[in-house]
Amino acid sequence: MDVLLVGFIAGWIFGGWRTGFLKRLIGIGFMVISFVVSAYLRYPIGAIATTFFKSIPASYANLVGYTIAFPVILAGLHLASGVLLRRVSMTGVTKELDGGLGAVVGGLEAILILSAVIVILDSYFGTGTTVRQVAGLGFLKSFTEAFNGSTTVHILRTTTVPVVLAILGPLLPKDIRSFVPTSLPKTLPIPGS
Repeated sequence: MDVLLVGFIAGWIFGGWRTGFLKRLIGIGFMVISFVVSAYLRYPIGAIATTFFKSIPASYANLVGYTIAFPVILAGLHLASGVLLRRVSMTGVTKELDGGLGAVVGGLEAILILSAVIVILDSYFGTGTTVRQVAGLGFLKSFTEAFNGSTTVHILRTTTVPVVLAILGPLLPKDIRSFVPTSLPKTLPIPGS
């Protein structure tokens, strides 16, 4: 799982190098919008899921709604901006500086997207939920176990997830806001210690 997650981050770094600073900075804004809006759209999309799959519990339907809404909104915003920002370029900086800054911000964007995914999964598979006891979630349970076993996820869960929740917490629904930490991390964790 770590290879996939680090590869995801590396892909966004490469994409940031190719697209530049401004587009990646706008991409972070899109991630924020997608995360907050999908938190509210998970209920109606989950209700639609229960019309197709009548046997799934409401909490699982909301998870399905969240996992559908977040990437769809994020991809939609990126596609719309691609059309609008196709000819926009930064002036006053070299192509290399724009690419370098884009790579840094692209890496940050990937880390924030993974942090949002961690919050989404923890909202439903954390310690205080009932979804983890539902039978028939084999693929999702095994994916979550592999995801939680990842060193990358452990590092993000102790560093960027609290920051994301502290900043976006006031905009989120109450049930997700309950994950907001009381303090921000003071140091970076060292894996294996």
